[in-house]
Amino acid sequence: MDCLLCAKIARSTLRTKSNRERADRIAQFKAFKNNNACPTCRKVVDVFSAVGSALMDDAEVTIAFEESQRYYRRCWTLSIAQHGIYIELLRLNRELGVDEDFATPVDDPHINLDQPKRWIKDCDEYHGGTCHTICDPWARMEYPKELILIDVERQCLVRQKGSRRYLALSYMWGKPVAGFEPFQTKLNNFDSLRQEGAFNLTMNASRLPNTIKDSILLTGLLGVRYLWVDRFCIIQDDPTTKPMFLNMMASIYANSYFTIAACEGSDDTAGLPGIGDRSRPLPFQTFDFGPSCRMISVEPIRPINSPNDLYHTRGWTYQEWSLSTRVLAFHHHTVSWMCRKSRERTENGAQPVPSYIPTVINIEEGEHLCSRWPNFKLYATLVSDYSELNLTYPEDAFRAFSAMVAVTGRPMAGGILFGLPEVIFSGALLWKPRGLIERRKDRHGNVMQEFPSWSWLGWSGHIDTEAWAQAHAYYSVDNGDVLAGTPYRFTIRPLIDYFKTRGLVVRKKIHNGYYDTAKRTDLDLHHESLPPTWRLRHPVPLLSQPEPPVDEEWETVIEFRTSRLVLRLGDCRNDKHGNTEDCDLLTPDGDVAGLMTYGQRGTLTPGHPCELICIGQTEAEWMWQATGTIFKESQHFHKDCPPECYWAPESCLLGENWMYECYNVMWIERKDGIAYRKGVGRVFKAIWDQVETEEVDVRLD
Repeated sequence: MDCLLCAKIARSTLRTKSNRERADRIAQFKAFKNNNACPTCRKVVDVFSAVGSALMDDAEVTIAFEESQRYYRRCWTLSIAQHGIYIELLRLNRELGVDEDFATPVDDPHINLDQPKRWIKDCDEYHGGTCHTICDPWARMEYPKELILIDVERQCLVRQKGSRRYLALSYMWGKPVAGFEPFQTKLNNFDSLRQEGAFNLTMNASRLPNTIKDSILLTGLLGVRYLWVDRFCIIQDDPTTKPMFLNMMASIYANSYFTIAACEGSDDTAGLPGIGDRSRPLPFQTFDFGPSCRMISVEPIRPINSPNDLYHTRGWTYQEWSLSTRVLAFHHHTVSWMCRKSRERTENGAQPVPSYIPTVINIEEGEHLCSRWPNFKLYATLVSDYSELNLTYPEDAFRAFSAMVAVTGRPMAGGILFGLPEVIFSGALLWKPRGLIERRKDRHGNVMQEFPSWSWLGWSGHIDTEAWAQAHAYYSVDNGDVLAGTPYRFTIRPLIDYFKTRGLVVRKKIHNGYYDTAKRTDLDLHHESLPPTWRLRHPVPLLSQPEPPVDEEWETVIEFRTSRLVLRLGDCRNDKHGNTEDCDLLTPDGDVAGLMTYGQRGTLTPGHPCELICIGQTEAEWMWQATGTIFKESQHFHKDCPPECYWAPESCLLGENWMYECYNVMWIERKDGIAYRKGVGRVFKAIWDQVETEEVDVRLD
């Protein structure tokens, strides 16, 4: 017996072109649930239940032909709009007169590698100078002098020049298991793993993780002889060579022929489903709504909290992915290709790669990790994104990001000190929490002394680095708008000389030189090394060659002389759990003097004293609309203005050219003569200038 619900869907897809964009009601979701006799309806229920809420029986299921949220063109969308869930579909059968894209059925439990080979070949032939064989010294990384690699033909470890063609593997190790020693290269087995056939020996092959085993096979199938895998190509207990190879991670991934990204599962047992003897579940769901209406999902169905989403939540893999110029990614039982000029996915014919797979950072308009120009916006984004990710070992907080620092810090004069670019140090200190943060602790629960409180590295939790991008937008693009919509209306004046230290006698001034030339001006400067559409708003500290890796080790304490003031907390805003997000700052007379951002567990009490030290000055144009949101305390000055003051200059009682001026302050606590950061905020300039402040020498850790 024909299914009435499926027949209704099939009829709806035959609507005229002018009518099919309208969402057509099919039935309530419970009608599909109650129609157990129809296998297609059961499949619809299974898919919606996997990605949606259990409380949607009365919700309406509709279908419409509309712009895909992830696909380049239009497709059919079966959706439960009120719950925000949907299935995007393409036809499997081409009908006469139907103006639609069509897909290819996927019924092979193994991945056909012919298409990935074509992607690689096309990139090899047409993307030279961009994705590979890069000549610009600023756009490429030097090859490692020597690497340990897996020879997939001889099945053993070999030493080779870093310029050899090799693939790199990016994958998840998984959580450590008590009492279990993972199979890896150590000093006591390195020589034996260099013997031909070592990885084929029964005692080794049985311990080889599935992901590495499949990657060795894949490397050979793709015609490449060598594979780099961290757990075997770094001697894990060698105190001499391990730090050296960890410091070369940027070069290793950037110079690989391409990177295999094993995104499946939650650890190294998942393998690469569809490769070799390892079959895979069919990734795309097919729906038979009728003889002339067979459809396939545009993307693999992704259940909520799927373990296949964990790869992009891990700190180490974030770094490896971002540093790779070309990636062959295995995810959700499919394979995709990403390079700096294309994104491809095989099998069902729907392009491009799903949007939930991050792109490899490209070089359009200068958005590139390897650049001659300091890209503060990109670095700010990398730090903020990385701060959300997970690490198995908290001690890896810097190591898992160090390669990103090595690359992005090359054009930044002075380099990067504990995660903060020295050239914009005054602005970099203004990072703040985006949600709750706490001091970073080791696996035993002790605060990690190797990371200072003034750096985001010293804290666990999501970090807001918006000020880094907003205050240091030194270039404009095309019609004069700042790249990516960043308005140039926010200026920092440093005021303070900071010194990094080593021991009790070695002091070196932190560069902080960006602000020497960053005046409020609309200069239209060009430089021969700039992308053709770029213009400089002011001169920028430029290096003649990439900043070399920093060999000097500095202590976490920085020293400076500044002014000090004690204010008290006023009204505080707490989250739903009672944790304080921010508080007003009050003068002794009870007047609002500014704002303090806190963002830690616990509730602050109004009246609590705050020892504040000045770390710079900020000016922001009120009519730049972000001023009222980024600096929400600035609205205090406009309480008598009409609501339209925010967007209509002529209605502002303070005048359309009014500037919000404040001092950037850090709330500190002291222990044994050392200051530690508690929060960061701002005090109105007029108030700070009127009160009596104290000049103090600060040692901040």
